[in-house]
Amino acid sequence: MKTTLLTTTLLLLTTHYIMAQTTAIPDPNFEQALIDLGFDSDGTVNGEVLTSDIEGILQLEVQGYNISDLTGIQDMPFLQNLFCFDNNISSLDLSENDLLFNLHCQDNNLSSLDISANPALRFLFAHGNNITGIDVGNNNALETLNLGNNQITSIDITNLDDLKGFSIEGNMLTGIDFTQNTDLEWFNIRNNAITSLDVSNNLFLEEIYMDDNGVSGLDVSNNPVLVHLFAGNNNIIALDLSQNPGLETVAVYNNQLVQLDIKNGNTANITPLIAEDNPNLACIQVDEGIVGNIPATWSYDTGVSFSSDCGYLGIGENSLSNISVYPNPATGAVHIGTLDHTATFSLRLYTLQGQTIREAKGNTIPLDGIGSGTYLLEIQGNGFSSVKRIIKD
Repeated sequence: MKTTLLTTTLLLLTTHYIMAQTTAIPDPNFEQALIDLGFDSDGTVNGEVLTSDIEGILQLEVQGYNISDLTGIQDMPFLQNLFCFDNNISSLDLSENDLLFNLHCQDNNLSSLDISANPALRFLFAHGNNITGIDVGNNNALETLNLGNNQITSIDITNLDDLKGFSIEGNMLTGIDFTQNTDLEWFNIRNNAITSLDVSNNLFLEEIYMDDNGVSGLDVSNNPVLVHLFAGNNNIIALDLSQNPGLETVAVYNNQLVQLDIKNGNTANITPLIAEDNPNLACIQVDEGIVGNIPATWSYDTGVSFSSDCGYLGIGENSLSNISVYPNPATGAVHIGTLDHTATFSLRLYTLQGQTIREAKGNTIPLDGIGSGTYLLEIQGNGFSSVKRIIKD
């Protein structure tokens, strides 16, 4: 009888202990949010909640409560969706939330974000913070990643095989590698310091937002489903969009364009074209049917003409009939020939990715020390500018 009574008493005490286990919630605004959401059963802001009240939470929406501390979410092991944006959070411990797949923590005061313990994460929105760096090496399930308006100087996303959307505008990047993100559908790298960009492996790319960088060369010939291209305020010299028949928006204002080819079979579908502030751009190559019927939505510099044959084929063919570049292919040097034997030129040699590798004045540019391959030669002089594709043997 005594043994039975003792067992019953211990069972009751154990049950009471389990039922009474609590989780500390030091931030009163966070606790108030839990009360408002019906997760704190005592309805009182007292710095704690019953663990049993919160341990089964799957989705937590506490945005806009002026929360500075989310301590307590470690006891939400089944949490999958966390919306904590528009608060005052400076640190976020997600180490116990390994089922988390949707995180919206934008517009806080985060200086760092550790998501190494969240391998299921598919959607991360962390823009509008003070993050200086982030490691996504354990997050290869990510499909959408938004890190805009932080202070990030570099990021490695090469392991993100499923990435479809990526934004890192308003940061401090000097480069980004998209070559392994073969499912990428859109990216936003606006307002960084990126000087070169390779999108040749991104066959499903539909939208490019790359304004306000320093890119001098862009090859989108391998992006057949591209719809929107925003590339203003860069240093692009020649742009061939003839292989992009689905284009609807082309914004290439304030570049260094001397050639722009939008003769893609559907030029009329480009509404708008924004191409002003390219003082060396004399002719834009378009479909024959649109010549003389340029859309009112297009903006461009005074004096620009439109033709189905501007005198160049794709990127880099000579646009002036009285200019010759020889020999081509070449080995030791390339020479510029013209009917005006007194003419001299400013010459600049680029890689196809837009990197300047040599400059010269006159009628000759040496090729010694330059590897074999195809390059772009910009020729400026006598009030014109042209780009020629050359081959170094």
